[in-house]
Amino acid sequence: MNTANNTRSAASKKSIKAAFKKLLESKAPAMITVQKLCKLAGVNRTTFYAHYSNVQDLSESLKADLFSELEDHVLPKTSDALQLVSRDTMLRVLKFIRRNGTLYRVYFSQLTENKLVDYVKRKYIAPLLNKRALYTSSEFEYQFEFTKAGVLGIIKKWISSGCTEPDESIAELIEKMLKRCFPHG
Repeated sequence: MNTANNTRSAASKKSIKAAFKKLLESKAPAMITVQKLCKLAGVNRTTFYAHYSNVQDLSESLKADLFSELEDHVLPKTSDALQLVSRDTMLRVLKFIRRNGTLYRVYFSQLTENKLVDYVKRKYIAPLLNKRALYTSSEFEYQFEFTKAGVLGIIKKWISSGCTEPDESIAELIEKMLKRCFPHG
């Protein structure tokens, strides 16, 4: 493809994603149609279907974009699990969530398991606990589920209340909870 087509294609995708985010401010994802998206984005249905198979595919693409941005630009580039659960890291994550509030309101309201939680568990938390031998394998699974429910519960409540409390207060609360659940030594 030539540069003009690549630019046009990228602009179309950007416009479709922006329209989807705008519609999410007032509609549940299941209520958003390709027709409504195309009208708001200023593209035709053929253009939409050139990029996405349906609205769910678009939604999954946005989730993947969020995860990539979080992993690439927000989470620390370290294997130190303690740094990952630090107040500074939690603060960066909360600021990221605030910037992407509409999407997170939708995705956290539907959340049961998610790619980010699994990634954090595998990459940071499990190695830390295995290295420190704090829990048996079975105990770790239960402790992780307990902690995950707490952290996600705090974030969901913060989002559902419109992120009215300062990011710093929520980061401090999460850090305190994590220190209690996963002692450092």
